[in-house]
Amino acid sequence: METIVIDDREYFYLDVERLNPFYWLKKLDKKIYEIDEQNKEEFRQAVFGGIKTVVADWGVVAWKWFVSITPELVGYAAIISGGLMILSPLVNRSITKPLGLFAASGVVGLCVLGVS
Repeated sequence: METIVIDDREYFYLDVERLNPFYWLKKLDKKIYEIDEQNKEEFRQAVFGGIKTVVADWGVVAWKWFVSITPELVGYAAIISGGLMILSPLVNRSITKPLGLFAASGVVGLCVLGVS
């Protein structure tokens, strides 16, 4: 507490704002909010920091795997669709169906390469 002197008399000075109980609650609320924000940030770093690195590592591995098998994948799909294009006139079908199956043969090739 502060003391002030007026006309040679000492008086205790108490800020009127501090008499309001909500003044202390607001100060306490601000302090709790600051601590809560610090804890939230620490929690985010602890949880999501590890997840980010794991997902990034998996993404790099998956991309390298996909890039390494892409030529084989395209080759297998082209061979299968070429064979279907050659055989399609024998069964009286148009060429569009084998070209549509190019994507399906690519998926089959992906499954074969994924297992091996």
